[in-house]
Amino acid sequence: MRNGLAICLSVIVTLSFASSAWSQNPITADSPFQIRYFSNLNLADSVINITNSGANGNMTGNICANVYVFSPDEQMAACCSCLVTPNALVSLSVRNDLISNTLTPAVPNSVVVKLVSTLAPAGGSCNATKVLAPDPLVPGLLAWGTTFHQQTTTITVPNTSSTCKTYCQGGYPQYASWCNTYCPARTQTTTSSAVTETPFSPATLSAGELFVLTDRCTDIQQDGSGFGICKSCRLGGQ
Repeated sequence: MRNGLAICLSVIVTLSFASSAWSQNPITADSPFQIRYFSNLNLADSVINITNSGANGNMTGNICANVYVFSPDEQMAACCSCLVTPNALVSLSVRNDLISNTLTPAVPNSVVVKLVSTLAPAGGSCNATKVLAPDPLVPGLLAWGTTFHQQTTTITVPNTSSTCKTYCQGGYPQYASWCNTYCPARTQTTTSSAVTETPFSPATLSAGELFVLTDRCTDIQQDGSGFGICKSCRLGGQ
């Protein structure tokens, strides 16, 4: 009888923790679960800037920004956690902090980063495997990321050789056929680059996804021999 009662209570507690994980309606800008991609890391670094809106109180509202990094083939490459106090600003370099010590030897050129915000334990340290129990999900997380984009543009320009300029751009219609054959237009390709910064996207966190995040991070901590643990946040933005 006692064993049955204990099992019943355990199920109720588990369900209560899980329900808080996906009950996020409506999803707000400082949702506990946020996602963003980062690409072209072989060409340039990307950075993540994180703050705490103070939604949980200015004095006791410290949050843990739990960071989970995935390569394009869905493998978790690294995980870690950052303490963020109300109104503070911390940052991460994707190259130097998130993929410099990946679980597998291959270093991805693009990643998906998922952030989960939990209430920071009093006097304790943040741990990306300890989500919900004992640390509940909380709002207050705001994050932005930069991404390097490269764009190639191809345009058509007239043939600018001296002969072609003389006969094909001088208003001589009688040379039109000759110009089409010997002075065709040339294609010119230019490459431009730009860095864009956008907020992380708030999303709904399912119980299944929460399990995957914490379970894979636990495996990394226990079996990764130190690999797959990304560096913690530094104070200040980048």
